[in-house]
This record gives sequence, C-alpha cells and structure tokens, in this order.
Amino acid sequence: MSDMPDYAAKMIRDLPDWRAVLGQDLDEFGMAFCAPSFGYTLIDYTLGVGEYLLIYDWSVVMADGKGNVYGEIYNVTRAVTIALCGGVQGFQGTFSKPKVVPELERVRVRGAHWEAVDHWLSAYLGGIILSI
Repeated sequence: MSDMPDYAAKMIRDLPDWRAVLGQDLDEFGMAFCAPSFGYTLIDYTLGVGEYLLIYDWSVVMADGKGNVYGEIYNVTRAVTIALCGGVQGFQGTFSKPKVVPELERVRVRGAHWEAVDHWLSAYLGGIILSI
C-alpha cells in the first residue's frame, strides 16, 4: 500500500489531461538551404507574456544528402544552449523531462552539416505552451 494521499495520486494520474486542458501544442517546422560547416537558424520562436514552453522533442534532418548533421536548441535571451545532438543524415531527440523556456524568451533550433556542397536542412520543435 502506498503512503501517497489520494489527492496526490489523482493529481499525478491527471497531469497529461491538465496539460491538454491548459496548454496548446507547439509543432514548429523550419528549413534552410545550408552551406557546409556553418550553423543556420532553422526555427526561431519567441514566447509571449504569460507563456511557458515545455519542449518534449526535436529533430534536424538533411533532406537531400547522407552526411553528418549537427543541431542545437539555443535560448537566445539567456545565451544558453539547451540541447545538442548530431547524427548521420539527421537525428531525433526526446527528453525524459521537458525543457522549460519561460515567458518572453526566444529559442532557436540551429543546424549545420559538413558535406562538400550545400544541402537542405529541416528541423522540428515539439512541445506544449502553457499560458499562466
């Protein structure tokens, strides 16, 4: 038998529903034609007053090649890197707990590759925006 009070157990069970009621899905996509060895902004998103972004997953993919790809989620406002990842032809990253970005802050997903020619890079940023 658990020592957890009934209301706490119910709150934990209801958390996904709470996010669905209070939040709004964020599904941002971006693309750029990128020269080699140079970071490009693929997604640029600024939060409004009272909005908090919970980032759950992201990806960067080379749409027309098979080279190495690098990606970064960067908080422009705080000048802090939130996440880094890389892979051959792309990657997808999922967080075990969401990365939180507070109101009025700006985040970017940037990407780069090291092929000898220019390539298209695509990015995805997924999460929930809570209005507090």
